[in-house]
Amino acid sequence: MSLDWSLTKIENWQKLCWLPDPENAEETRLNPVTHTLIFRAMTVGMGQITEKNYVEFYLRCKLASECFGQPLQKNGDTFDVTLEDVKAHIGLSTNVSNTTITSFMKNVKEEIEMQEKRKQIRRDAQAAITVNKLEELA
Repeated sequence: MSLDWSLTKIENWQKLCWLPDPENAEETRLNPVTHTLIFRAMTVGMGQITEKNYVEFYLRCKLASECFGQPLQKNGDTFDVTLEDVKAHIGLSTNVSNTTITSFMKNVKEEIEMQEKRKQIRRDAQAAITVNKLEELA
């Protein structure tokens, strides 16, 4: 299923969501913050940003960043969307199905547990490699 989205209900959407393309002055490109919020909608399980839910959308984005990393880069540094970014995008809508906070938190918990398992597997593998090297030296 494709991710469909609309920006037209965002205040000043033409200037906020579209930036001049640095490689072609006659073209525009999607603002990286707008792009991130569109795709974060899938991660956070919220299809729209509204006046009523923008704080929750932001908080879910922060939790998602803890699990998946910060989505934006500038000059080699990573950073996350701000509450002001989310608020400025009130009116953004997607075809993402809304997920309850309980379901979202369950997904976050499962992701954290999976990451811990991956870390343990890496530690175990590194320990096995070290033991093998020591045995070869003996």
